[in-house]
Amino acid sequence: MEDKITSLQNVWVKKVVSLHTKSERDKEKMIILEGDKLIEGAIESGYEIVKMFSLDGRLSSTIVDEKVIKKMSTTSSPTDVIAIAKKPVWKFENPQRIILLDNIKDAGNLGTIIRTACAFGIDAILLYGDCVDEFSPKVLRASVGCAFKIPVIRVTKTDIIELRQKYEFISTVVNSQRRMEDVDFSRPFVLMFGSEANGLNEFLLNIHDASFTLPMKNSVESLNLAMSVGICLWELAKI
Repeated sequence: MEDKITSLQNVWVKKVVSLHTKSERDKEKMIILEGDKLIEGAIESGYEIVKMFSLDGRLSSTIVDEKVIKKMSTTSSPTDVIAIAKKPVWKFENPQRIILLDNIKDAGNLGTIIRTACAFGIDAILLYGDCVDEFSPKVLRASVGCAFKIPVIRVTKTDIIELRQKYEFISTVVNSQRRMEDVDFSRPFVLMFGSEANGLNEFLLNIHDASFTLPMKNSVESLNLAMSVGICLWELAKI
């Protein structure tokens, strides 16, 4: 174990702080894990821990003081243990039940969707367009460790065109006459959700095989995206 780190100028402190930004996480291919639950979940899922820091030196971590842990933390209420780990490289291993998210910007929504997808047996999540970083600390916290259990894969238009040869593409829209129960989910599928502000983009709408709308009353125009995904996955779990 190394000596206690007390200087904010320490090279490891600077390294962790740099990983607060997506560009640096992408460059270094590393992520920040804050708190016992996230760290333990990452270890259980086979993530490679590069370095761990704590106030008490548990789990063979490097001891740091409170001002250092506060500097490393991405929240205003720091945990007492922080780690950095290598990003996973997800493989597309013939998933059958997939959801695709188009231009999702809210980290809390994405983390909640990852958690919900994991709970209801979705095999993979695809991110298309300008989506929030799936490895941002806020997404990881909102997923409550489920981000380590389900592949979250970024895809391009070319990837989607290739996937259409194997999967039914089903879109959720606001103006379909069909309901979810009218759609056949018996084949391998990609269920697509757009952003709350703009819905699915034109390319995705033009390539879908089927679409449906969740019925709503009292002139409510839309639901929170994570809520909409949760409702659909609950219904899918019954099939």
